[in-house]
Amino acid sequence: ISNMGNDIIVASMVVYKNGKPYTKGYKNFKIKDIKSQDDYASMREVIRRRFVRAVNEEQSIREGSLSEENAKFLPMPDCVFADGGEKHMNAVKSVLDELDIDIPVFGIVKDDNHRTRAVVSAEGEIQLDKKSEAFMLLVNIQDEMHRRAITYLRNTQNRRIAGSELNSIAGVGDKRRKILLKHFKSIQKIKNY
Repeated sequence: ISNMGNDIIVASMVVYKNGKPYTKGYKNFKIKDIKSQDDYASMREVIRRRFVRAVNEEQSIREGSLSEENAKFLPMPDCVFADGGEKHMNAVKSVLDELDIDIPVFGIVKDDNHRTRAVVSAEGEIQLDKKSEAFMLLVNIQDEMHRRAITYLRNTQNRRIAGSELNSIAGVGDKRRKILLKHFKSIQKIKNY
């Protein structure tokens, strides 16, 4: 979850397959239902949307209206890591329980310097050797979560700013604004042209 106050609240999901980033499975979410900063409520919204979509895709595959190759939220993960401690983990777990989905959930805990410190499960904190491959994988996952969420937040903010600046130009409507932003990628590049 990343936000710019109450104005822009977004979330990102990263997927790892066999210990490596699986970028095809990455997803970004704009928070729709939460109107103020609340990481736990935002996380519950995103997890609900993500897993309801997966359940619906499973149903569509059974009915024959969707192929497995075209499913965007399947297969179901082996486990879920929430960026945060016990409360974040519990926010995720509450939604999975509500949806009757049995997937282990863990939280990735940071220290006071905002570095990965440990993993938390329903049974408590799990300390890992900081030189172990498992710990390094968790660090990579958490870093990738942060990178993805912050990048998405910045891009969302930049598009909003660019759109508002282009709105003030006579003769530039929604369609033209989208074409300009798609081509130039930023308001600064448009100005420099």
